[in-house]
Amino acid sequence: MLTEPKIISRDAQHYVAIPLAVQQQEIAQKAPPLVPEILKWVAEHAEQNGPVFFNYTAMQPGRPMQMEVGVPVAKPVKTGGNVIAGTLPAGRYATVTWIGPYDQLYSAHDALHQWLGKQNIPKQSLADGSGTTLLEIYETDPEEVADPKDWVTDIAFKL
Repeated sequence: MLTEPKIISRDAQHYVAIPLAVQQQEIAQKAPPLVPEILKWVAEHAEQNGPVFFNYTAMQPGRPMQMEVGVPVAKPVKTGGNVIAGTLPAGRYATVTWIGPYDQLYSAHDALHQWLGKQNIPKQSLADGSGTTLLEIYETDPEEVADPKDWVTDIAFKL
């Protein structure tokens, strides 16, 4: 199930993440295994302030996609190793909520981008490598909700 797209304002949000470069077809194999690692790091070093997210920062043709497996934190923290810290930017975001399995998220992304086009809303490009924010926010923990048809994911694209 997909909600109607809408525009919202988001406040800036501190976060920590593990960055990675992947081909689109590798996301399901390489990104989810980093979730326990980032959650363990946060449990030891920071106060979690929201659900796990994937942040897609660059999608350039012919190059690996740049993304982050992240967790919002209550305040900035020092990081090290493969964990980085950052701030998701405040501003206007186009959003949609998908309720269902993760392997169907592409259709939710596509619906949001089509809606933006129909509304003539300009959007930043992920192709220029400028670090544009495209979030998948995993509101549901699959360890707590077993049935994928009940998983809730918010998609938020920085305008």
